[in-house]
Amino acid sequence: MDSENRSLRWDLTRPDFRAAGRQALTGHWGLAVGVMIAAALLGGIGNGFSVDLNIDLGDGGYYFDSSLLDQIQYYLEKYRYVFSALSILGMVQFIIGGTIEIGYKRFNLHLVDGQEARFGDLFSAFNIFGQAFWLRLRVLLQTIAWALLLIVPGIVAAYRYSMAPYIMAENPNIEVGEAIERSKAMMDGHKMELFLLHLSFLGWLLLSVLTLGILSLWVTPYMQTTEAYYYRRLNEAQNPQPKEPDWTDNY
Repeated sequence: MDSENRSLRWDLTRPDFRAAGRQALTGHWGLAVGVMIAAALLGGIGNGFSVDLNIDLGDGGYYFDSSLLDQIQYYLEKYRYVFSALSILGMVQFIIGGTIEIGYKRFNLHLVDGQEARFGDLFSAFNIFGQAFWLRLRVLLQTIAWALLLIVPGIVAAYRYSMAPYIMAENPNIEVGEAIERSKAMMDGHKMELFLLHLSFLGWLLLSVLTLGILSLWVTPYMQTTEAYYYRRLNEAQNPQPKEPDWTDNY
C-alpha cells in the first residue's frame, strides 16, 4: 500500500475510492452530468443563497474614484432586473435545496450500489421537505457558528456534519438532530480521511479552472460518486450486517 494512502482504513486507498466512483459512473456519465447540472441549478449543491444587490454607493467617494463608482452604479441600475431574478433564484435554491440535496445523495447511492438510478431520484425527497429544509438550515447555522471562531473549526464542522444528508437519504423518518448526531459519530476519527480524499481531486479541480469550468461537468459527478462510495463503505464498516446462518456452522 502506498504510504501516502495509509490513513484510509478498511484496506482501501484513495485511488480505490476514486476507482469505485468512476466504476459507478460507467454507462451513466450522460445521466450523471444532467442530474448534477439540475441539482446545482436547484440548490442541491452548495447553499444556493444570494441577496439583492440594491446598493447605495453615495458615500463610496471617500474610498474610490467617483468615475468608477458612477460606472458601478450604472451597471447595477442597468441590470437591476437580472440581479433581482438571480436573488429570487437564490432564495428558491435555498428553500428547496435541502430537499434536492437529499434526492441527489439518493441518486449517487443508487449508482454506487449498482441499482437503477433515475433523474427522478432528484425529486424523491419532497415528501420530507420540512425535515430536509431544517437539516440544511441547522447544519449551515452550526457550521457558520464554528467558522466565526476560526476558519479551521468551520471546516472541521462541515466535515463533522457531512454524512447527515446521506443518513437522511436512507432514513427518511429520522429526526434532524439524530441525523446530525449519527454523522458526528460516523465521522469521529475520519474527518481527515475524507478531507484528504477530497484533496486528491485538487489536480482535476485546477484543470477545471483552466477550462473555464467545462471540465467540472465531469469532475463534479466523479467527486460525488466517490464520496457516496466512501459513505457506503464507512457505514458498512461501522454497522456490519449480521452474518447469515450457515448450515456448516453445526459441523
